[in-house]
Amino acid sequence: MSTDIERELKREETKLARVSMSPPAATNRQDKEIDRILRQCKLDHYSVLGVQPGISVADVSKLYRKKSLLIHPDKTSHPRAVEAFDLLKKASNALQDDKERKRLDQMWTDARKVLIKENGWSVDDERLTTAEFLESWRAKVRELLIEEEFIRRVELKKQQNEELKKRKEKDAELEQRKEEKRLRDTLLSTAGSSETPSSAEGLSDDEDQDGVAIDSRPLNEIPGECRMALVIRADLGMQKGKIAAQCAHAAVACYRLMSEPGSEAQNLPLLQRWNNRGQAKITLKCSGMDEMDTLFAKAMSLNVNAYIVHDAGRTQVEAGSATVLGLGPAPKPVLDLITGDLKLY
Repeated sequence: MSTDIERELKREETKLARVSMSPPAATNRQDKEIDRILRQCKLDHYSVLGVQPGISVADVSKLYRKKSLLIHPDKTSHPRAVEAFDLLKKASNALQDDKERKRLDQMWTDARKVLIKENGWSVDDERLTTAEFLESWRAKVRELLIEEEFIRRVELKKQQNEELKKRKEKDAELEQRKEEKRLRDTLLSTAGSSETPSSAEGLSDDEDQDGVAIDSRPLNEIPGECRMALVIRADLGMQKGKIAAQCAHAAVACYRLMSEPGSEAQNLPLLQRWNNRGQAKITLKCSGMDEMDTLFAKAMSLNVNAYIVHDAGRTQVEAGSATVLGLGPAPKPVLDLITGDLKLY
């Protein structure tokens, strides 16, 4: 193989010498070589350089120098000379890299095995040495390389999508933490505000103390008026009588959850505080189920008692429809964090 390369290099030297003496012929040869390079599979570096596996690294370097001088963009007017020159350089670098060279050698070996199997030949068949087989061999290498590249790109796309998914989940988690912090900060500032008319009414000395971190205290330690909020779904178009019945269900359910022994929502001191101060209630409206679910989640994050009424479906709405969300009783500053943006019904 080394002897063959040396002869090839000497022929190239002779041709280059003729190029300097005969510009028209040189241009024709340069264009042909550029066109040849551009026709090859860019992934097959052996074909771009015009050689086969088995060539030594030293011979690759020598052949590259000769060919790069032939097609150098400064020496030809071919419109795609730069592209061909870059491909030639990339092929030379790849064939001088052990890892890339071994990968490409294996691809050529696999392509040869596939052709032998497809044609039913033996490994020593004379047809394996013909120029026709070499062309078929290069074509099969091209096919396998393209298939490999396609698989690589699919896997890369999957990896990128997975990374994007993780990034979105991380951003969503960060946004949720920011929202929770905003809610806590608002709760602290609201409960500590001197502008709340009812915040000092009927409070003991302990309840009126400043400087306590509200978000770390149980709800019944937060000063201010206690309320129950009844949030009605406006998108269902329920009539007034239906709404009244659904609100009654929600109010009774919230009271029961906070009064029954063993209930996770049981809070008799807060319930008694609400009873003693007039059992205040407020009716609000939300746009639909999605907003109601969001309100319910906010209530859970603030440890506020919450209950969603699901209708039996006897009149006006379908069975199982969520109609009213009951919240509390809870201190007004806390409820405002959940329902502050809602309008009265």
